[in-house]
Amino acid sequence: MKKIAHKIMLGIVLSCLFTAVVLTSVINVINKQTIKTESESLMMQTAVNKAQVINEELSTTESYVNSLTMLIASTLKAEDIEKNNDYAKTYLNTIKPYLEETINSEKQFLGVAVIINPELTQEADMMIFEKDTAGSVKAITDKFTKQDFVDGSPDMTWYYNPVNKKAAVWSDPHTDKSSDSIRMAYTRPIYSGNTLIGVVAIDLFFNDYKDMINNIKMYDTGYAFLVNNAGNYLVDKKYTEKDNISGTLKINVSDLKETGIKSYKDNGSESVAAYSRLKNGNIMIVSAKEKEIFAGLYKNTKVSIIITIVLCLLTSIIALYIGKVISGPIITITDDVNKIADLDFTENEKMQMINTLTDETGVIGRAVLNLKGTIKDTVSNIQQCSNETAGHSNELDKITDQLVESLSAINTTVDELANGAESQAQEAQGSIEKLHGLSDTVDKMNKIINEFNDKFTEAKKSNTIGINSVNILVDKISTTTSIEEQTSMSVKQLSKKSESIGNIVSSINEIAQQTNLLALNAAIEAARAGEAGRGFGVVAEEIRKLSEQTNSATTEIENIIKEVYDEIKNTENNMNKSTETIDHVNNAISDVKTSFDSIMVSFSNMEQKLSSLNDGVNSIEENKNDVFDAIEGITSICEQSAAGTEEISATVNEELNSVRHVSELIKSLNSLVYRLEDMISRFKIN
Repeated sequence: MKKIAHKIMLGIVLSCLFTAVVLTSVINVINKQTIKTESESLMMQTAVNKAQVINEELSTTESYVNSLTMLIASTLKAEDIEKNNDYAKTYLNTIKPYLEETINSEKQFLGVAVIINPELTQEADMMIFEKDTAGSVKAITDKFTKQDFVDGSPDMTWYYNPVNKKAAVWSDPHTDKSSDSIRMAYTRPIYSGNTLIGVVAIDLFFNDYKDMINNIKMYDTGYAFLVNNAGNYLVDKKYTEKDNISGTLKINVSDLKETGIKSYKDNGSESVAAYSRLKNGNIMIVSAKEKEIFAGLYKNTKVSIIITIVLCLLTSIIALYIGKVISGPIITITDDVNKIADLDFTENEKMQMINTLTDETGVIGRAVLNLKGTIKDTVSNIQQCSNETAGHSNELDKITDQLVESLSAINTTVDELANGAESQAQEAQGSIEKLHGLSDTVDKMNKIINEFNDKFTEAKKSNTIGINSVNILVDKISTTTSIEEQTSMSVKQLSKKSESIGNIVSSINEIAQQTNLLALNAAIEAARAGEAGRGFGVVAEEIRKLSEQTNSATTEIENIIKEVYDEIKNTENNMNKSTETIDHVNNAISDVKTSFDSIMVSFSNMEQKLSSLNDGVNSIEENKNDVFDAIEGITSICEQSAAGTEEISATVNEELNSVRHVSELIKSLNSLVYRLEDMISRFKIN
């Protein structure tokens, strides 16, 4: 068993250790978060600042290219290029001073080029200025031949990418045959309407950007690198342009925003990268390993652990001394308590010394002494009470035996009453079931009457709708009759008009016949006149032909008018038949209306009879409910009586069982009294 001094020492040491561990852990977490925030802010600021430097130069380049594009698009004519072979060369010589001034205006410009669309010229016309690392500028007019301009050629992607996209494009860093300097080109196509005139391109020295990126250092081994919008490396100390960050760092370029922080693993080491996108789509990334970022924190943590261990050792020594001072009186009290446990209540001299202490151990010692005195007094009282209890328990045992016999007789009588009450309740329940059958019959009858009442109401509504429909039909037929009379009059007038048209046609036919005769006479006179009357004869012949055509047309008109006249007569006859039919319909509708009115009277009488029947059924329903309530009341009383009798029987049984249990407890009590007297005799009081 561990000593209390050791427990006190262990408690103090563990408390100090726990406090130190918690405090150190909290401080480390806070410091780690602070260092992480500061490092990410530093890396982000570095990435953004360097990206801003590059973006400013990219913006300047785009501005120059846009200005040149607008100038050439507004002054160079595509139609003149195709008409005049020398026009393109002359134009390029015209803008040559401006191009030379442009390349000299900015230090970072490596080259400025204007290339005429080779599809419009016999030769490849261009004006190119390039600058070497020393700053010397030279003009080139034959850097490319017409055969070099092939879509798909790797050396001409800088030209065809913007042409195919019809938009300005930044190229990735590259070299060409005219210079060893790494360049990055911004190329924009020039259009006149939908016709490609050429392209304008400005190359930048990429080595300056490369050196600036390579000179960035973060912590011990952290550095900066540049990738394009596809994730391929453009500038890096370990990887080449054939490598991609999706494979080396497991970073997906599509997940990167304009700026941000990204965590990744570099060869198993946790690392952090801050990135910022450039205007040309490239991404500036600054990375560092977490173990370098938190190196100072890890060192401080080790120092804190050593200090904690030393303090724990010093605390253990102090705690051991304090534990022994505290545990001395407690050991004395424990020994006295053990004597009490052995039923030894004799006096202890050391306890009298503890009685003088004023701290918690003194309070405990005095409490033990008081407890010892109280137990001694209590044992004496228990001994006296035990003797009295033994006498009382013997008398109580006799009384319980008599009570058991009386309760047994009462229980038998109550059981007989319960059986009678239960029989009456069953008979009342049979009456309720028969009454339920009658109730179901009345409910079904009431339901049938309600359904009949609903159908009767629907039939009454339908009859009302039928009467209204007949009235509407009478009005419509009256209107139809009026319209039919007007139509008959119109047909008669049309018949008269057709007769007038026939007379007119007859007049036209007569005129045509006379015209034919006149034409014949004119032809005869023209024949007599000979050569002089030939023209008149031709006219007479044409008049004769027209007369014959007129005669033919009037004949056809007569036939058509006759057919129309016959149809009008048929229509007139049909109208007369329709009038007779409408009269018959009017008579039939009058009969139908009379029938509907009779049905309505019958419905009124039936509604009164149905109301009387419904009142009778409702009266039966009300009386049935009264009878049902009365029988249920009788049943309820019988059931309550039976339940009450059963409860009395159960109560008597419980009382009987309780009395028997009490009798058993009294016998046990006698046994306990004997045992108690034996135990009291074992106490050492004096």
